[in-house]
Parts: sequence; C-alpha cells; structure tokens
Amino acid sequence: MTSLIWATTLAHLIDGRIRAAAAAMLVASVMAWFGIIHSPLPSGPIVTPRVALARLKAEGRDLASANQTPYHWAVAYGGFALILLIIGTVGRAPADPAVMSPPDPWS
Repeated sequence: MTSLIWATTLAHLIDGRIRAAAAAMLVASVMAWFGIIHSPLPSGPIVTPRVALARLKAEGRDLASANQTPYHWAVAYGGFALILLIIGTVGRAPADPAVMSPPDPWS
C-alpha cells in the first residue's frame, strides 16, 4: 500500500501536478494515522493512535516503538505534503517562453 502511494506521488511530481502529489501525501498521512500503513502493532489492526499506543504499552513495547508512533508517521507525511505545496507555490517556473529558453547563438 505504501509503495502505491509513493508511486502515485512520484507520477504526479513527474507530471508537474504538485497539488495532486500533496493530496496523495495527505492520504498517506490519514492512512498512517489509523495504522493502515506503518502500523506499530504486529497484527496491523486499523485503530486510532490512542488505541495503538495503549496496546503497545500493554505488550511492553512502548519504549521500543516510541519514535514510530502513528502520530510521527502522520505528521511526517503531512509535513511532506506541506513542503510540496510550498515548493509548488514558491518554486514555479517563469511562464514566459523567452525566459525559459536560452538565446539562439546563430540568429
């Protein structure tokens, strides 16, 4: 599932569709929040982060997975979506074709 989201994001970036790529990362953020991807639990249930952390604590694995909670993954994907949106807004290429192409040395 994760590879499909990343492939979708990459395809949108190659096509120059920054907003669509950011939307794919937001979908990944929601999926990570509920454990659909990157679940910290071995059985991989779809649960809220609070339930996942409670189960980890009950299993005695809360310290081992302290930096890989659903909160961390969701924020990471959401942050990447935000970075894509900022780059898409600030880093746009000039619309004038004369600016984009170098001058012809033979003319």
